[in-house]
Amino acid sequence: MQAIPVRKTVGGVAFEDRFAHLQDDTPEALEWQWARDRTAQAAAEASPNYRPVYDRLLALASGGGLFAPRKVGGIWFGYTGDGGEIALRAGETAPGEGRVIASTASLAEAAAAARS
Repeated sequence: MQAIPVRKTVGGVAFEDRFAHLQDDTPEALEWQWARDRTAQAAAEASPNYRPVYDRLLALASGGGLFAPRKVGGIWFGYTGDGGEIALRAGETAPGEGRVIASTASLAEAAAAARS
């Protein structure tokens, strides 16, 4: 991504922001961000520590004791479990019904798709 320097002053401190144009959600900026995300993900997955940490986090999540419901921005986030399936839900009540954000099945499916 080409730097486009812009001179800024914040709190009386002047500085050059070389990437101010990436703060807007333009198609170019979003593609740059997603490319950086892909690079970071590939670097993480290349680490010999990635798989053991990933597997351990899945094991901890399967135990159901990792996360107490938390309210952020008016939305409650919490885990629910049913028959070995653990799901992260977001909703208006804690804990309770809501939209499934991720589940052990969806994580396993994504991991299998990434390996193939």
